[in-house]
Amino acid sequence: MSIQFFFRYYSSRDVSGLFKLNYDKSKVNDKFYVKLELLSSIDFADSVTYNDWIEQKEKFCEENRYKDIYMDFMQKDIIEGLTTYNLINITENNPYGMSIFWYIFFLFIGFAQIYKIYINSKCIYKSFKLRKIISTRYDLSTEECDIKYKKFDPVIDFEDETIQISKDKIANISNDFEQKLPTQEEIENAQKYNDKVFDFSQNKEDKEYKDDIIILKNKIGTNDEDNNFDNNNYENNYLKAELLNK
Repeated sequence: MSIQFFFRYYSSRDVSGLFKLNYDKSKVNDKFYVKLELLSSIDFADSVTYNDWIEQKEKFCEENRYKDIYMDFMQKDIIEGLTTYNLINITENNPYGMSIFWYIFFLFIGFAQIYKIYINSKCIYKSFKLRKIISTRYDLSTEECDIKYKKFDPVIDFEDETIQISKDKIANISNDFEQKLPTQEEIENAQKYNDKVFDFSQNKEDKEYKDDIIILKNKIGTNDEDNNFDNNNYENNYLKAELLNK
């Protein structure tokens, strides 16, 4: 038996940064699709929120401690509406044989794996991490937050066309959660969790949030070869293979 609880918060904000997809049409004649894997990450905007999370988690564990002699706790980040695997057509055409008829035909004759390899050869793999920050006590849609998180605002750059995300899509306020500002005691108690807060400091070397670019040629590349952070690290793990076997 599994028991669930959902961590409730007052406001959230998207800090995914720039998603940029460029391609050289003259060098991708044999590529038709991008297989885009969207990952997710939810961080805490302030230490008070992290402290609230710890308290709610401990309360949940204590309430259910004696319902079973074996107890395990698992945490999962969920972004509503997120589709993990996506197929994007980067041309106006489809490769020869890309239809449900040919899929069923190869499946019927027992060569579905070969058909899969063929279709994958017409695709290029790309991954991108969607990042959200949450707060149980503060409004993340204020003008102060707009300035504070400006460089992390989500922007889509596709085929040299820049799409700015509207402000109401970047920050969200929960309608069914009553805001309760923290007391001075709660703020002081939460200071021990300062290292758990999303770091927007200008002094931090934030390579993770530099332009994330894919060049659709014979392999995947990024604009930062020495990037040691998650977004490009995850992508670089796939540089040795052109096919996504999923």
